[in-house]
This record gives sequence, C-alpha cells and structure tokens, in this order.
Amino acid sequence: MRAQLFPASVAEPETTFTFTVMREYDLQSLQGKIAAYNYFLSLCHLTDNVHMDQVNDPYQPFMLAARAWRYFKAQIRLGGIFNLNKQYLLHCPPEAMINYCPICPDPTTNMLGDWEKTPLHLRDGNFKLSQFHKNSGADDKSMFRGNSYFPPVQPYKEFLASTKKSAYVVKCGHIKVINQQHNQALQTVVPKKTVGVVSTACSHVFILAATDMYSAESQAHVDASYARAYTLYGYGDDVKLDSRDMIRHKHTYNAQCDLAPNSIEQLWIEFNQVGGYTRQMNDANREDTIIAHINNWNHKKFINSCESLICCLDLYFDCETNHR
Repeated sequence: MRAQLFPASVAEPETTFTFTVMREYDLQSLQGKIAAYNYFLSLCHLTDNVHMDQVNDPYQPFMLAARAWRYFKAQIRLGGIFNLNKQYLLHCPPEAMINYCPICPDPTTNMLGDWEKTPLHLRDGNFKLSQFHKNSGADDKSMFRGNSYFPPVQPYKEFLASTKKSAYVVKCGHIKVINQQHNQALQTVVPKKTVGVVSTACSHVFILAATDMYSAESQAHVDASYARAYTLYGYGDDVKLDSRDMIRHKHTYNAQCDLAPNSIEQLWIEFNQVGGYTRQMNDANREDTIIAHINNWNHKKFINSCESLICCLDLYFDCETNHR
C-alpha cells in the first residue's frame, strides 16, 4: 500500500494495480458509466494494441480489487472507519453505510421540540436495472454484507414469500403501465432473475434505500424499500423517540391521480446507463456496483446541499421581512 499498489487478494497477493488505475476506473465508471470490462479492455490495448493475445488478462482479480477499493472508499467517506454513527447518530444502525440527507428534519440532529412537518418520502421503480440469471458467482458475497441501501437478501426473500398477491386491478389511466411492465418482464427472450429496482428517496432526492423487484412493481417490493429506509434512518419498529413514530409518506401517484411528484425519476437518467452492464453481473457484484453509484449520487447531492440550504434561508428571511 505504501508503494501505491492495491492487491487483488490479501491472502495470496499475486496481482496488484496502481492507485492511479483504481482512481481512474472509479471516476470513469461513476461519471462516464463505463463498464468495468470495457475499461479493462482499454488497458490491455494500451499495453499492446497489436498482439492482444499476448497480454495477460487479470480481469477477475481487477473486479475484486475494484469492489474492495469502493468498499474502503465508502468506509472512509461515510465515517465508518471513524465510528461516526456510534458517536453522533445514535438512533441509526451503527453499521449502516449510507449517505444521510443533511437537509431532512431530524429531531436528534437538526430539530428541537415537536415536529411541525414530517419528511416526505418518494418511491419509484426502475426496470432498466434488471438482472439475468447467472451460472457463476453463487458463493460471492457483497462487500457491504447487508449494511447499505439493499436489505439482507435472505430476510427480504422470506418477507416476499410471506406476502399474498393483491387482487386489486389498477384502473387509473396514468398507471396502467404497471400491468404492461409485468407482462413485458415475463415475456423477455432471456428470463430475468430480477426485473428492476425500487428506490426510496427523501424530498431532496437523496436515495435512502433500494430493493430488487422479482416481478412487477408490487406493494410488497415498495413496502420493503420503505421499511429499509426507515430502519437505516432509525425509524425501526422498536424505536420510539419524540415524534419518530409519526411518519407520513407520499406515493408517487395518489389514488385520484391528481398528484405526480416525479422528482425521484431525476436519478434514473444516470442509472439507466448503469443497467446496461449490471444485468450481466452476479448478485454480489451487481449489488456493490449499484451501491457505488448510489453513494456517488448522494455524495454529489450532499456537496450541493449547501447552496440549497442558503436558498431556503434567503427565502425564510424574505418571508419574515414581508410578514413584518
């Protein structure tokens, strides 16, 4: 490490990659949405653009190193290595590795007294982040081990198995697309293991949680995404703190279809580009890759949140002045 070389394995380090390569791949992947295989192929061409068959192909070690690099990066950026959750966010899970929204009201960090307003939570499903069945990588495990945006796999699947299919048929013309999405998911030429992802976000479009969809965007998938978000933010069933048990959420489309707050769909423009190559990955690699892109999205939102707060303060002082 002191030599700026990142090993692909701790137990038997035979292949290493320079820190420059790891940083460059991380930026190219997160900002340019370049697949890992395409980036690695470009390195091979830079090594020898003529005799490609004579260039070593440590692609699998590179993927392991890239996932570990992003895991350590998340540990440092999110304060896990410094135990910040245990020191300052006592109501949140101590092992949680997510970017928390600094603007949303929270009685333990930036609010005093009773809540006058409760946070609005938005949710939406993305069918571009699907996944094909893979016959490899069954023993591979996520670096985050269920401590990030996605819930632990086994409890999540047990919850879905315990739910019953609703007999309710959507009649609203604005959301009949749900039935069409379900039919398309089942009629693909190559059967899919997951058909997409349901994400939960706050009104400032910080992604709070995500769950895989194994069929259409059902209420069970949405409920699981909400539950994961509430758990990560300290709203668990066993936690009662001030008004922490008084939470309302707003659906993307309400029953009368007169409200469609689609601000959460802003992020899908970027994530649609990611789905093109994550659908070819195994479960663990896909989950870690999507988590990296969520962390990147939230980190950029976090950096720009100062400007949003200043605008809110200016608006507040203007209203107070006009009221007087």
